[in-house]
Amino acid sequence: MMDSCPVEFLNIHNSSREIEDYFERFEIWCLTGKEMKAKKKAAHFLTVIGKDAYSLVKNLSFPDSPISLPYESLKKLLLSHVQPVKLDAAQRAKFHTLVRKENQDIRQFIVEIQS
Repeated sequence: MMDSCPVEFLNIHNSSREIEDYFERFEIWCLTGKEMKAKKKAAHFLTVIGKDAYSLVKNLSFPDSPISLPYESLKKLLLSHVQPVKLDAAQRAKFHTLVRKENQDIRQFIVEIQS
């Protein structure tokens, strides 16, 4: 069905946003094939993520085997591991200190507020 995957290995040291982007690209790649069942999607994912990411998934899914979990569960495990815990006080402080720079486009400022 799919001979090779153009998606590179998952770098577990990337930011949570980059890892979310990786999942999006992987899901797009899965859509390019004909029809992929959930178990096969998990198997493809575990195959293409690379050694380091597989070890992390294996540790996060313990005592279950990673291949026994559906793709959505694997995705949720990884994202919950890499997404930082947002502290309300820290988020408020950051928000209140943001000031739009003189030459900053409004779109860039909105992106800065959202991050």
